[in-house]
Amino acid sequence: MIFFDFCGTLTATNNTSDFIYFYLKNKKKYLKMIFFFILDTLIIFKNLIFFINKKKLELLIRKKIFLLLKGEKKKDIYKYAKFFAKKIFVSNFYNKKYYNLIKKIGLSRSVYILSASISPVLEEFTKNLPVKKIFASKMRFNEKSVFTGLVDDYLFNKKKLILENFKISELKKSTFYTDNKEDEQLKQFFGKFIKINSFKKKFNKAYTLTVNLKNYRYAYLPGFYYILSRPPAIFYFFLNELFIFFLYFRSLDVFLYYFFYLLIFLPIYEVSSFINDYYSVKKESNPTIRIEKKVKVSLTLFIALRVFYLILIIYVFRFLDNLFFSILISFGLLIIALYHSYLKEEKRKYTMVILRLIKLLPFYFLVADRISFASFFFLSFIINFFPVVFYVYDKEKNLTFDFIKKSVIFYLLLSIFFVFLDFYFLLAPLVTNLLLRYLSFWNYLRKV
Repeated sequence: MIFFDFCGTLTATNNTSDFIYFYLKNKKKYLKMIFFFILDTLIIFKNLIFFINKKKLELLIRKKIFLLLKGEKKKDIYKYAKFFAKKIFVSNFYNKKYYNLIKKIGLSRSVYILSASISPVLEEFTKNLPVKKIFASKMRFNEKSVFTGLVDDYLFNKKKLILENFKISELKKSTFYTDNKEDEQLKQFFGKFIKINSFKKKFNKAYTLTVNLKNYRYAYLPGFYYILSRPPAIFYFFLNELFIFFLYFRSLDVFLYYFFYLLIFLPIYEVSSFINDYYSVKKESNPTIRIEKKVKVSLTLFIALRVFYLILIIYVFRFLDNLFFSILISFGLLIIALYHSYLKEEKRKYTMVILRLIKLLPFYFLVADRISFASFFFLSFIINFFPVVFYVYDKEKNLTFDFIKKSVIFYLLLSIFFVFLDFYFLLAPLVTNLLLRYLSFWNYLRKV
């Protein structure tokens, strides 16, 4: 017998969380998407919570994630499972080596899939494979074929699963292929336990195939390509960078200057983003595919429109102080970004650190008379520290890191910290003073 793990072994996706997000997104259940986003992020940060059992916490969060599909019809879940499986093949998010191995050995040996993923995706993925049986987390449906929100979850219970279905003597003659560290507890039961390198890629929910045949024409508009190809960027700009600078400046003027910064910087910098997404990804081993294969964009027209736009910007915004320096720095960042795109992957972490730390310099020149360079650099460092750490770790470990989720959560926590400081240094003395006056007045009444 031959056993295979699923996520990271046969596919590059997490076939539970990625599928649930895919389902909610396509069914346009946006409120549930927000809850999913929060819950899925908590799983990522579980290792930072020292006083709670990590396994129990993850199981609890998974239960809450499963509840997001409660009330959904079985036929709809399997319908979108079919679409999701198709997307895995179209996007080349399946491991051809082991997929073809199953096709070959499945004709002469019994092949089993052993996974904690929910069953609909596995069933659709293995339809054309000679797989004898799938062992997966089973979704419970009621008599009306509606999902109850309950799942027989085998995330940390594979040992019990195989011992209930197979004899140890059978397993000793079998082979198990997996990339999952948790599966090492099963090593003692199998004759051959083959630990493979994880096939997981950046199946970034926010970034994958965002530029398609329906919307690619908007990519020609200056500044639109960056936001179109990286949708959460707009939240990153406003929730992270702008909000933190607003806390520092305490003035609504910062909104206006930051808007000017985006109008100047984005149309220039996004040229490197387009070249990276359209050309450079072809030589990457673990690319994030943002542009659909069928999309054809003219680089000449793309750049020409931005040159015309830049001339217009120089004329319209000529009243801005240091406008020339802001534009010049933006071009400097573009050159570094282009160099970054053509570097070998293992060297990109260094240029990414540089880009991150100086990306806001065009904004600095627009507000240079309002903030010292040291203060500005400190704020930039705070804003970009965790994204840099996540990026470098991702490149070093070759793991799937949802960059946006971690950044957003970090900055929200950081923003809360800033608000706390504001309360402590500004509001706390005021509250204390009022409290002392109240106590003094109360004491006066008591004496009277």
